[in-house]
Amino acid sequence: MAIKLNKRMKLLFTCMLAGVIFSPASAVARDLVVVSAANNLNGLSLSKFELRKIFLGYKVNKDGQAISAVRNISDKDAYQLFLSQLIRLSDRNYEKRLMSKTFKTGLANVPKEKSLEAVYAELQRGDAVLSFMWLDEAQAEPGVSVIQTIGEDD
Repeated sequence: MAIKLNKRMKLLFTCMLAGVIFSPASAVARDLVVVSAANNLNGLSLSKFELRKIFLGYKVNKDGQAISAVRNISDKDAYQLFLSQLIRLSDRNYEKRLMSKTFKTGLANVPKEKSLEAVYAELQRGDAVLSFMWLDEAQAEPGVSVIQTIGEDD
């Protein structure tokens, strides 16, 4: 009986070890960051509330600059993390909220870009434009600076 139990324990331990090694949670974690290409926004400190307002399409003035945003939908995982960590709405409810605000106020909706190249172009085009992307993508593009990490506590 003791030998069977020992074999079962070895099998159980082997299965648990294999589960830990091959689980998606053991993959390298990537940081999602808010970025800008404007030199005058370097060192800017924004609260989660202010970031949420910006990405909901409301103007936030900081140091005399009206800050706007562009949505990066090039990476589904990054977009879902952005929605859950910063906006705290589902994709459907976020789109409804943006459309409702547009109809009520007449202000333009927060634009969205389907490629990183288009996001980079939008960041370069505006004086105070924010977006979000993975940290390694931001570091790979010259002229793009990290404002803060999404998910960090204020």
